[in-house]
Amino acid sequence: MRKNIIYLFFIATIFSACSSYNMLTNQNMAYIYDSAKIRIYPAYNIFHYSDSLSILNFKVNSDDLLYVKLPKENNYTAHFKLTYLLYSSISSKEKSVIDSATIAYLDSNNFKKSKSIINSINIKAKVNNSYFLKLVLTDLNRNESIESYVFINKNSKNNQNNFQVLDSDEQLIFQSNIEKGQSFKIKFNDRNKKKLWVKYYKPNFPIATPPFSINPEKSTVVISDSSFQIELKEGETDYLQLKKFGIYHFQADSTNKEGLTLFRFYNDFPKIITPENMLATIRYLTTQQEYDKMLFMKEKKEALDKFWLEIAGNPERATELIKKYYNHVQDANKFFSSYLEGWKTDRGIVYIIYGPPNTVYLSQNKEVWIYGEARNIRSVTMNFYKVENPFSENDYILEKSPMYKDSWFNSIDLLRR
Repeated sequence: MRKNIIYLFFIATIFSACSSYNMLTNQNMAYIYDSAKIRIYPAYNIFHYSDSLSILNFKVNSDDLLYVKLPKENNYTAHFKLTYLLYSSISSKEKSVIDSATIAYLDSNNFKKSKSIINSINIKAKVNNSYFLKLVLTDLNRNESIESYVFINKNSKNNQNNFQVLDSDEQLIFQSNIEKGQSFKIKFNDRNKKKLWVKYYKPNFPIATPPFSINPEKSTVVISDSSFQIELKEGETDYLQLKKFGIYHFQADSTNKEGLTLFRFYNDFPKIITPENMLATIRYLTTQQEYDKMLFMKEKKEALDKFWLEIAGNPERATELIKKYYNHVQDANKFFSSYLEGWKTDRGIVYIIYGPPNTVYLSQNKEVWIYGEARNIRSVTMNFYKVENPFSENDYILEKSPMYKDSWFNSIDLLRR
């Protein structure tokens, strides 16, 4: 079968950022990457229903909301609202809102059973345009809010926002990772399409290197391992499963690199449970000699226990370090996964070793992370630039520099104390 080729472009030398920010891009959004400050974890999905209408689907877990029993009522009820503000881009002035609305929701849950609350809102988004959507979900019983941000690309009829993934109960699947044995079907917004092209790629990409390691500019050729076609009936596939670990790229137009990408990462993703995964993710924290020694030991759990105990000095301290470190790894998987698990990415490696940044500035194709106080000469500032990647809209590369070497090893020393 003919091999298919996709080019991923990795950039080492990047244009300097603009010197000024407007009101939207000047907001500190560090909380979006700090799980200690997040109580509610909403998930969002955009589906282009027509040339003039897109649908914002959202999901919130009942465990994240406070259910209360009000006077003269028999039910335990969560009361929350979702506010959206639509802008032409993130570079817009904060007051330049194209469209906005606030919708209130009630959910009863007397037995406090864990469940997903899924709903949708119609967004007036026209074809051949791109937008920036600011979302604020508020738990009214707690009076707590969480802000989220979604970029809407309506310039293409082939990108991921033209697809939906549904489970066996016809419920929308929000995550890109498909679990072992999970059945799903794909819905495309053009009901006249008769088939989709699928390209499969083995998961053999290298992990990120430290922020001080300078790599020359290069392009990596990624060749699909296999390809096949699946039929569409009234815009929907039959139920499917992903049998092998790797990347599955679904396209409505085989001549266009855009499409929907689904992943089979390791089992239990994004959690880190098995000794093999726990060992792999401490590579950033160890010397090459330490890592190789543990890698070739037959009992991986015993090797890990010994490593953490030697660092900590006692079991209580070891337990504390293990919890902190692997929580960062799991958060990196949740926040930064692209065509790689999040812990393997540039943002993931920085997040794991340095921790959540104190300041985050977002723009259309860039994230600025600051550790320490903004505009303080002793602070560490890192610039991540979005990479054009057919597999993911969440792929960013760090502008690396030798200046990070001291702070990197100081952070590792702190983690190993």
